[in-house]
Amino acid sequence: MSARWQLIRAKAADVRRRYGLELETTVPWPLPVNDIADRLYLLSAFEDAQLQAGINGELNSRQGTIRLRPGMRTER
Repeated sequence: MSARWQLIRAKAADVRRRYGLELETTVPWPLPVNDIADRLYLLSAFEDAQLQAGINGELNSRQGTIRLRPGMRTER
């Protein structure tokens, strides 16, 4: 596994751990991305048909939003 994927997996594990602490219960599977975005990062996630081809999601930290390609599953 590449160093990049190791970092991604470590970050994902940290998000799962933090989310579990926030819920004070067992973390659900699949993860509810919308709830994690809201609870941990104070971000709002929504579908946006205007995303460019090949882009599945985009973070806008100034607006506090995450745009997602329509029809994407929000649980991962």
